[in-house]
Amino acid sequence: MTAALQSLLLQKTKKFKASEKLLQRCHIIAKILPPLRSLYQGETIKVSQTQKDLLETIIAASIWYLPDTGLWTGRISRKALKLHQEGEKLAKLTKEHPYPRKRAGKYLLSLKGPGLNSHKILTLYRKKLGQWNFVTPEENRALTHCAKPQRKRSQFN
Repeated sequence: MTAALQSLLLQKTKKFKASEKLLQRCHIIAKILPPLRSLYQGETIKVSQTQKDLLETIIAASIWYLPDTGLWTGRISRKALKLHQEGEKLAKLTKEHPYPRKRAGKYLLSLKGPGLNSHKILTLYRKKLGQWNFVTPEENRALTHCAKPQRKRSQFN
């Protein structure tokens, strides 16, 4: 990878001081997750699949708003790399998440037992749920047809 590409990637991902925002948001997710997990898992009332889908979306949305600074896997598709080498700005490329947000919501809601604190959520986000690769917008659209949580597979996995 060229030094210019690395420099551009650093500029793209360092828009703000994200570490404090990330910690604060993980703390709130850790506070709202237990009652939602209890609902999702049917511990308090029986919930329909439609209701479970909504709960997954709520958690997925909270994950969507977590800062993704420093979570680039270092992977870029061949087409995206070629476009960049031909002068395309990184801002025109798309972040493809190997672990889709909705799947991440389902994963967090399905975990059993206590101990899902802000530190564990932060660790899961940094090591698994928040990582992304660069692809072209067309490649990302091609993956949306299989964005169902149980079916999406990243081209990088």
